[in-house]
Amino acid sequence: MPILKITIFIGLSFIGSLLLFISTEKKLSFKVSEKEAIQNLLKIYQASWKWKNSDIDSNSQNDFWTRDIAALYYYQKPNGKRVKLIPQVLALADIDPRRHFYRSTSFNFASFRGYGFKMILYDSVGLFYANADPSTQIRSTNLNSFGILAFPLQKKLKLKSFIINEKCQIFSKYLKKIEEANKWPSFPKKEGWKSIKITKVDNN
Repeated sequence: MPILKITIFIGLSFIGSLLLFISTEKKLSFKVSEKEAIQNLLKIYQASWKWKNSDIDSNSQNDFWTRDIAALYYYQKPNGKRVKLIPQVLALADIDPRRHFYRSTSFNFASFRGYGFKMILYDSVGLFYANADPSTQIRSTNLNSFGILAFPLQKKLKLKSFIINEKCQIFSKYLKKIEEANKWPSFPKKEGWKSIKITKVDNN
């Protein structure tokens, strides 16, 4: 009988250790996914600043492209070449691409590392981020600001959503629906967003 008790104890200990190990691994993978989402937001942030500083769309204004994420890869210059400011996988992870804007381009949406990305529609006072471009009169640019969302598409994993603006301010929050981030928060802390501190990122 004592041997039986010892055997059961060892078996339960092993199972307990195994479950603990799996739980730890899952928790670690969550953090990795979230970290990658932040890194990808920073890539989009840098591409947005490059667009502004280089006047990519040749509208004679140093403004941000705020129509969608996909343009940061698929936008075509007058010579027909795509700008490719971000990896194509990030462009294809655009939840709301303005497909009709791109010539002869077909989109097959695919989340990247479990996340989709999207330009936030409204700024903190409720105005459209995308203003009318003077050269096309299409809502697509903003002289001063932008907001971008990284939204997890694997609901079972319970990952955080992240937002970033032109000042490289990053906030995180658990969201149930993507519509909860249609507007940049007026008071992030009061609205449940937690600030994320990062080292300074070059925006030249």
